[in-house]
Amino acid sequence: MPTTYVPSAPALSPSGEVRLAALLSALPALREGYFWERRLHWAESHLQTRGRPQALRTARAFAHVLDNMSIDIGQHELIVGRHPKGEPDAATRERMERAAEAWGGHGLQEWALAQIPDPALKLWHGGVFTTGSKTGHMTPDHEGLLRRGLAQRLRHIALRLDSIDPALPDAGERRTFLLAAQIACEAAGRFLARYADLAAELAAESSCPRRGSELQAISASCRHLSTGPARTFHEALQLSWLLHLWVCIENGESAAAFAPGRIDQYLYPYLEQDLQQGRLTEAEAYELLLCSFIKINEIGDDLPQSAVLGGMVSATEDGCNRLTELCLAASERLGMLNPALVLRVNDKTPRPVLRRATRLLRTGIGFPQLYNDRVTIHCLRQAGCRAPDAREYCIGGCVELTVQGRSNPWVGNFLNLPKCLLLALNRGVCALCGERMGADTPPPAELTTFEDVVAAFRSQLCYAIEQMAYCENVFDRAQARCTPFPFLSANILDCIEQARDISAGGARYNFTELQGVGLANTADSLAAIRSFVYEQGRLSLPELVAVLADDWAGAESLRRELLRDGPRYGTGDGGADEIAKQVVAWFTAEVGKYHNPRGGRFRPGLLVWTLGDGFGQMTGATPDGRKSGAVLADSVGPAQGRDRKGPTAVIASVTSIDYSPMVGGLALNMKFTPECLASDEGIEKFVDLLLTYFEAGGMQMQVNVVDGDLLRRAREEPELYADLIVRVSGWSARFLTLSTRLQDEIISRTEQKL
Repeated sequence: MPTTYVPSAPALSPSGEVRLAALLSALPALREGYFWERRLHWAESHLQTRGRPQALRTARAFAHVLDNMSIDIGQHELIVGRHPKGEPDAATRERMERAAEAWGGHGLQEWALAQIPDPALKLWHGGVFTTGSKTGHMTPDHEGLLRRGLAQRLRHIALRLDSIDPALPDAGERRTFLLAAQIACEAAGRFLARYADLAAELAAESSCPRRGSELQAISASCRHLSTGPARTFHEALQLSWLLHLWVCIENGESAAAFAPGRIDQYLYPYLEQDLQQGRLTEAEAYELLLCSFIKINEIGDDLPQSAVLGGMVSATEDGCNRLTELCLAASERLGMLNPALVLRVNDKTPRPVLRRATRLLRTGIGFPQLYNDRVTIHCLRQAGCRAPDAREYCIGGCVELTVQGRSNPWVGNFLNLPKCLLLALNRGVCALCGERMGADTPPPAELTTFEDVVAAFRSQLCYAIEQMAYCENVFDRAQARCTPFPFLSANILDCIEQARDISAGGARYNFTELQGVGLANTADSLAAIRSFVYEQGRLSLPELVAVLADDWAGAESLRRELLRDGPRYGTGDGGADEIAKQVVAWFTAEVGKYHNPRGGRFRPGLLVWTLGDGFGQMTGATPDGRKSGAVLADSVGPAQGRDRKGPTAVIASVTSIDYSPMVGGLALNMKFTPECLASDEGIEKFVDLLLTYFEAGGMQMQVNVVDGDLLRRAREEPELYADLIVRVSGWSARFLTLSTRLQDEIISRTEQKL
């Protein structure tokens, strides 16, 4: 038996193979265009509800969309519910534009911008931080809806409505929220009934007995699910898909990085029961799973929709099961970007599952990303989550932590750490535009010690985070005012009990996850200043600042010396690692000072997303040898191409940092050539490396398995590599859809060997 053996996925029947091929063939056409029907019906509903509370207007708009959007059941579909896209005809487009103009939109951006002062606007527009409304990136309560159904959820809402004390000062607001949640949940039930009717009609018209029987079963399931709980694996997949679809529709026209969550945990009891009672064969169950994975890709793959596998289900038990393996096999079979799989790893994770996950990684798809249960659960416990809740963590969006069905994480706005350092070296003045935007720290000539530089950097960091926190809270309040989410809130624990929308603090856990970008550049730059300026005396700080202002013009030899011999985070350099550790500690301390309007705390993260490119273009030359405008380093990894001492040196640097506060998540990108994982021996070595990293305190790892030559060929012959997938920063993407700068960044990453 080969060492990488795991039970293989069951073979599909001939009819199953036909179905799979047909669904995959139809998928590209289903993703063309945009969800214009949502835009039209949303605007027209808001025109009809002027003067009503916004929660009721949102609920009515959601219901209007579900009641009027086109529905369809494809010829081979077993899981139904369409995210319809297309292009409206000229008359409909004109109608849509009239409705949108008359409605005028929700006004969130306008209201928020009116509250933000000029100092914060300067930092925002100057590339020091991003800000704005954040939605999605979370997992609703799939398990609860599957177990109880829509009718029981509506009964809960009705009971809570009856219990509202009219003497409460906010009794009216609470009743309004509950009425809105009621309207939204009733609309979801009607949507299922529409599909039940359509399936029955198509069954009556079908000339194929087999397809007619399938449609009758779909009709019966949808009819039952319009009020009742899931009873079978098929119904569980169906209702779970629709919950995902509904929260995406309420939010907008895309997936909004909503995450299906711990699918192998809340779906497995239905699979196990069906297999034991003979309702399904494993091959039929696998076919249904493949159908559901294809459905998720109908929404699109521009944003990750993360599904979590494995992980602790009690203080002593890991949750890996047969469905875990089937999910890994389904992703390998389909080769699609969604669901973006995450594997939670702990000391009880079966090694065959780790091998199976590595086998999926070596296809080059870039997932599953791998999370350390021990560190991550501790992180959430430190943030105030109860132990059973912390074990329910999921990844929302790229790498951000969310507690399944229990939290409203405000995620993904970013702070430019290297630019804060440059502001510290220039009295708060941006070297690119010449405008003062930071705090007024001392001029370079007065920074006579390295400790002075650190103090100036921390002053800029403090000022920038203070301004950013203010902006984040402005947008947070604007969202509660302008864009409540009654349906999503009805599917988040505690919102109904508290009678509060998630945007008003109804969820059990309410984080604001603020992300720091460019850690390695900042650490390397500070280490270079300490070494070259204050220890070796190679040049004065004012001289270095002048060199940076000229983007190293006339100082190329110094720049190359810095790149070659300067202290480097990611190489096991203890000095640089210690500075990186301190930068994270300073950042964490400042972020943790702030509270949000939902009753939660600000929590740090080190996600970069595409801001390595965006912030890089707005950041001048840095003391680590980086040129002005160059892409910044990715998350907790070393700067591109500087990790030349192998993966164990990278791990030594990365694990020198305390990740216990990092609710916002982080990414360690590792790049291996396909040859590294081609053999059983290579897979075993990778598993050992991963477990060593996690034992040392690493939180997350994600892997690119691709060689630079292939990526370069893809740019030269794009028609041959349209489906080439790479891991970027927390998500996977088709290589050729990325900007040239991001492509260059991925190519420049060091190809590690095991």
